Amino acid sequence: MQILKDSVREEILAAAAKQFRTHGYAQASLRHIATEANISVGNVYRYFDNKDTLFEAVIQNPIVKLQSILALEANDYDHPQQAFAMLVEGFSQTLFSLIQDNKDALFVMLNHPKTARQIQDQLHAFLKRLALRYADPADIESKDKILLIKMLSSGIFHGVYHAIEMSQEVSEENLRLAITQYFQLHAYMTYAIKENIYE
Repeated sequence: MQILKDSVREEILAAAAKQFRTHGYAQASLRHIATEANISVGNVYRYFDNKDTLFEAVIQNPIVKLQSILALEANDYDHPQQAFAMLVEGFSQTLFSLIQDNKDALFVMLNHPKTARQIQDQLHAFLKRLALRYADPADIESKDKILLIKMLSSGIFHGVYHAIEMSQEVSEENLRLAITQYFQLHAYMTYAIKENIYE
């Protein structure tokens, strides 16, 4: 029995992420992924049962890391500004780390309808939990507040997406600064409307 090597598995994952990003899930094939990784198709099957399991493995790391940030509980903070400051710091650091480690996998995860919706929903849920921590539930459930929270979560999500798209065109320092400032901007916007949401 041959021993599976972590290095080969990582090469397959990197090749798959590149193929999924370039060609999309439907058009990417295990044959092309194997060629990209400089191994045989048979060797790919030694590590992954099929394209579905390979895709899930590609997006697992970015999903887990982003979800860990979105699992923050608003109850841990005394003030919305403090909670958003922690979100800004955690999200920007996590995002920049993911872009450095494997931006192809992150892009694939955010570009896939199912996982994109999942992250957007969790981001929306976080913002709503934060709002409920500092406001009357009846006020948060008003249509204008629901829309506002959805707009903020959508803005953050699409900002992340564009940061990944632009990551090859800007320096590492400028990218890190832009990511941090982007999240700070959303935090400040949310805090600026606290008279309507949080008090």
